[in-house]
Amino acid sequence: NANTPVPSFLHLSDSSPAIFRRYFPVVLCSSLFMIARASFILFGQPLLASLKLMDDGEGIDIFDNGMGVWVRNIVALVMTFPNHILAIRFLWNLRSDSLVWLAVATPLQLPALLLTDLDTTLYLAGSGILLGGAHWWLSGVIRKQGMAMI
Repeated sequence: NANTPVPSFLHLSDSSPAIFRRYFPVVLCSSLFMIARASFILFGQPLLASLKLMDDGEGIDIFDNGMGVWVRNIVALVMTFPNHILAIRFLWNLRSDSLVWLAVATPLQLPALLLTDLDTTLYLAGSGILLGGAHWWLSGVIRKQGMAMI
């Protein structure tokens, strides 16, 4: 709808990419932290527990549960990566090269939500869905403002 109000911070100007770049480090660091945490639970804790260097805690015990659970969680973790990469790239330059990639990457979050046993991967998948929705909406706002300028 052309009459939809646009918040003042979304109006295009020469400095608009700089406005959204301030969110870039926050999104990047939180995504990398959750990826590192899930990777440690999947790889580090079982390794350290097998070497008797630490209690396995909440880690996936690949020796008791079988390799299927471990592989399923790794696949779920990897399925969350594309949406975060697209969102971080969009926040940096405010250009959506192709929304087709976003339409492909966002549904990958749903199987990740269903496959995983890890809270961290659940948070990654949930935030991936939210980032994909924000990316889609902001791309539409930028496109409408660009068409209005023409």
